[in-house]
Amino acid sequence: MGCPPNRFYAYGVVARLAQVAAAIEVEQLAERDVGSAAPVAAATA
Repeated sequence: MGCPPNRFYAYGVVARLAQVAAAIEVEQLAERDVGSAAPVAAATA
């Protein structure tokens, strides 16, 4: 007689993985924007 899987634990694992993926994506976008910040600022001025 096993216990049913704990859904809330699984949801927590998925949420943490999603948070890590989002943090990596934000970091990559920030690095990309740093390299192209001057031309964007010049184009909008």
